Amino acid sequence: MSEAIADTAADHELLSLFLAERSEEALRALIARHSAMVLGTCRRGLGGDADLARDAAQAVFILLAQRAGRIRNRHALASWLFWTARSVAAHMTRAEQRRKGYERTAAAVEAARQRRREAACRPGAEYSVDEAVAALPEPSRTAVVLHVLQGLTHGEAAGVLGCSKGAVAMRISRALGKMRAVLR
Repeated sequence: MSEAIADTAADHELLSLFLAERSEEALRALIARHSAMVLGTCRRGLGGDADLARDAAQAVFILLAQRAGRIRNRHALASWLFWTARSVAAHMTRAEQRRKGYERTAAAVEAARQRRREAACRPGAEYSVDEAVAALPEPSRTAVVLHVLQGLTHGEAAGVLGCSKGAVAMRISRALGKMRAVLR
């Protein structure tokens, strides 16, 4: 296909050519024709984040290549690209919000762990923690020792104890609750 044909052919003609012959030139012509609109739509949908917008625009054109045969009204390709760009941007926004939420949660968990480590380093704290562990009933004490003090995973502790991971998790959860009450 010549450049002149790519410039003058309608969207539906280029799309039909892409579908019939898997013409990369036809697809490139469609991308060139609509990339500014798709990129702008993605950028607006992603709050101006240029890097995410480029990723989203690329995803839109990948979807075009994958789903071109499913586009019902090939004369309205620009509209399909617009709505797909909005959808991809919305999906990426939700994914980014989830990722940031996970990061906040991880940071909060790490801060709590750090506070517990610092509290455990206070003079006499080791004795108090040891006393609280010693006061636990046998099944709970063993689970706490294996998991908390020796660093085994719930699965590894379950293997040692001959019970399920859920049982170990429950024993540890109950034991930590009792220990909190004792240590306060």
